[in-house]
This record gives sequence, C-alpha cells and structure tokens, in this order.
Amino acid sequence: MKLKLRQIWVSQQAMPKLLNKELANVKASYWIGRNARALEVEFDALNQKRIALVKRFGNEDKKTKQWDIPQEKRTEFNLLFEQLLDTEAEVNITPIDLEMIADAKLSPIDLVAIEFMLKEG
Repeated sequence: MKLKLRQIWVSQQAMPKLLNKELANVKASYWIGRNARALEVEFDALNQKRIALVKRFGNEDKKTKQWDIPQEKRTEFNLLFEQLLDTEAEVNITPIDLEMIADAKLSPIDLVAIEFMLKEG
C-alpha cells in the first residue's frame, strides 16, 4: 500500500493505544501487530531524517542535550520536513475490518490517524 510519510507519522500517536488493547478478535490482533511492525520500519527511517534536519538547522544545549531550531531557520526546516512528509512509501499493510476492532474503543482522532488500514464490511 502506498502511504504518505505524513500518514505514518500521524499513525504513531494511535498505534500504541491500539497495540495495548486486548481485542476479542485474535485475527485483528495479529494483523494489527504485523501492520505495526511494517509501519515502525518506515517511521524509524522518517524519524532519522527528521533528526538529521534538526541537527542541520538547530543548536544543541550542551547542558540539557536538547535541540532548538532558531526562529530564523524554522521556516526552512518546516518546508523541508513538510516535503519529506509528502513523500510516498510502499508499506505492506493489511486492511483490517473496522468491526474486528470495535471493542478497542478508540477515539475518533485515533481512528482518523489509522484510517488507511481500516475497511468497512
């Protein structure tokens, strides 16, 4: 399945919640775990690129080891990160019937974040 890296980035807010739910449907649990592993590979690669951009545009506080991007460089950083998020990646995702995860009781925000891996009926 072709996904924008933005979809993968956003899904990382909902996936831990879904992975920690005890689901009645064992097949759903299996496919969620499998999909999560596939997404994690792409997320890790994306995050490494994000970190590289932060290091390129930011400054590290030696005491706290925290990075900060100065205001004058944020526009360029945001532009490059947005371009990265608009990149497509092929990810081996198996769509899951929404009814199979009904007992997960996810919020609408979480459902929107993972809608690319859900199907109806």
